[in-house]
Amino acid sequence: MTTVYVTNRGEKALIQNYAFKDYTFPVNEPVEISVEMARHVFGYEQENKLPAMVMLGLCKSTNEIEEGLVKLAKFEITQDKPEQNRFLSPGDDSVTPLVPKAHRGRTVVKAA
Repeated sequence: MTTVYVTNRGEKALIQNYAFKDYTFPVNEPVEISVEMARHVFGYEQENKLPAMVMLGLCKSTNEIEEGLVKLAKFEITQDKPEQNRFLSPGDDSVTPLVPKAHRGRTVVKAA
């Protein structure tokens, strides 16, 4: 089984069912899936993308094909896992841990 990586560059996460299993495609995170699923769900390596766009709800009529293709293009499919954007400086591979807040119990003040 060959796999590909799908990265959702859209504005919200996509949840799609394939082979009785739910797959979540979070925004800007690559998800590894089979080539067969990519063909079925996203029209990967197929000229006619209309069935995939209709299944995903990206277009409901032939008048919306162009708009649906733009939305479908927001799902980038690559054979190699894309590198994640890093927010650390190139020379620093560590992240400073968060300091836990001191736990302060609830104080009860008696009325006079």
